[in-house]
Amino acid sequence: TGEGFQRAITSFDHAIEIDPTWAPPYAGLGVVYSNLTYFADLTPKESFPVAMAATEKAMELDDGLVIARVIMGWVAMIYDWDWHVAEHELTHSIELMPASAEAHQIYSYLLSSTGQHDQAIIEARRASKLDPLSPVVGQHLGMVLYLAGRHEDAIRQLESVIELHPMFWFSYQRLAQALMATGDYERGLETMEHGIRLAGEGTFRSGKPMLASLYARAGRRTVALAILEELETLSTTSYVPPTDLARIQVALGDIDSAFLSLERAIEVRDADLFMLGVSPDYEPMRSDPRFAELLRQINLGVD
Repeated sequence: TGEGFQRAITSFDHAIEIDPTWAPPYAGLGVVYSNLTYFADLTPKESFPVAMAATEKAMELDDGLVIARVIMGWVAMIYDWDWHVAEHELTHSIELMPASAEAHQIYSYLLSSTGQHDQAIIEARRASKLDPLSPVVGQHLGMVLYLAGRHEDAIRQLESVIELHPMFWFSYQRLAQALMATGDYERGLETMEHGIRLAGEGTFRSGKPMLASLYARAGRRTVALAILEELETLSTTSYVPPTDLARIQVALGDIDSAFLSLERAIEVRDADLFMLGVSPDYEPMRSDPRFAELLRQINLGVD
């Protein structure tokens, strides 16, 4: 949650005050700020430069710190859309520390986002084997299976994560996504509503858009439109990822509005665009020539 990330920042800052020559807390800030735009109201242009500055400081102090290289690869992928740099940093991280679950996890995201699903699943399973009790790694494997179109496998994986970690709300969102892909909208709604209750109001960043998409696909357009209107109003005073709006608009069948939202997403460097080429959410848009142009702008779908 956003509150958890803010507490982490305070702790890392305190560690730096105690010993400003120690690299790990700088890398820790890199981890936090490179994920903060997903769980708080910071824009990518506010969070990622801070993440990179902290990570570069960590590398300056210890260029062998693998988690710092992983974050450099992560930022190159989701903020710079520099897939070649991302692959170099992530594969180098794995070479330096083959037992790094984080390196295998993030590398599998790159493979998945570029359509290399079989290899992505292999890397995600390696991460899960290295850190079998991590809910983050576990839900990630579920997400990679989902993106590969293996929805039933994704559901089983995510159910196993929830069984181990019933309070980890993000797994419920991933499970709701997989359920939506199978057409089980009612169970998806129940799952997402439970996840939102666990996480609290901060889940508007991802929970409410997923809820609205499920309502739309279940034919309950009035409720979906109300959530969309709520998020559009919120976006006038706070950062709401345009991809969140686009997903709801696609689910409602408003493809032209979804394209406008995705164009806005590129302008603000929305951190969820890295999955644009493979996410089932955008399937109704793929045959439109405008979609190929969006992929070109984030350096996907080109040689």
